[in-house]
Amino acid sequence: MNSLFIFLKHKLNNKNLLDTHIYCRLKQNESIQYWFRFAPSYNTLDMSMHVTSYNKYIRENERCVKISHFGKIEHIVYELLLSQLTHLSTDTKLIIGIKFDDEPMPTNDLIEVDINIAPQGFNLDECPVCKSPWITTQSPVLLNCEHRICVECLLGIVRSGGNSCPVCRDIFI
Repeated sequence: MNSLFIFLKHKLNNKNLLDTHIYCRLKQNESIQYWFRFAPSYNTLDMSMHVTSYNKYIRENERCVKISHFGKIEHIVYELLLSQLTHLSTDTKLIIGIKFDDEPMPTNDLIEVDINIAPQGFNLDECPVCKSPWITTQSPVLLNCEHRICVECLLGIVRSGGNSCPVCRDIFI
């Protein structure tokens, strides 16, 4: 197990995901920051994860993705953090803190972690839905979330009433 997962397991033990706020910043550039918070999704069994990114301390992007909360909280948060930080270089150092609703901002109980995100096939050489190599399909479509999908699969998702990325469930329509 890596240090991030161990930290999450320790901090999130017996906690409610809805009370959890996670703060991340780059060690090399503290003006690049991310906030993750969780909220219930109304009229569904899903939850929402709100991700806010800051660049030079200015809010750059805010998005909301639907997530499943079926599983152990530390596994859910670990996978969600990694999926939302895939655009960072493979050897990035992050400073991470966790705040719960009844606590002040994290200042002392922070952890430094190396994020070694291995490149995933869906970002490199194949469609994440049909697994066809980009060489044999039309050019991939780049979604707002930075994931790629082939035109045929994207059209299939839209025709079936879908509107979210098959990798991270970010809404694209």
